[in-house]
Amino acid sequence: MLGKVLWDEYPDLVGTNFGAEYEFAMSRRQAVAFEEYYAPLQAWKDVRIFPTDEGLATYTTEITERKRLREIEREAAERFRMAARVTSDIIWDWDVPDDRIWWSEGVQYVFGYHDRT
Repeated sequence: MLGKVLWDEYPDLVGTNFGAEYEFAMSRRQAVAFEEYYAPLQAWKDVRIFPTDEGLATYTTEITERKRLREIEREAAERFRMAARVTSDIIWDWDVPDDRIWWSEGVQYVFGYHDRT
């Protein structure tokens, strides 16, 4: 898009967070990075904007799959936390690289230990 006006090429950006971030980067001459959902393409974008003497250098990466996987991971973790809260079974996890141990409330009931999360 060298030599083109962003608003002429992408009028749907006017009035959106994308547009606000581009305007901020240009007016402040400051780099901006953000993630935003772009409805016309039904995709999440990672956007990096860098002001230059000629205008703006913009790099976008589609991150829709990454966002979807993060949401699946968040939902699975929440389901696990719910299950661990309601069971009287003992559930524990040892994060070997960080040498951290987590255990469910069942440990407290059975052994009298307190949660160390």
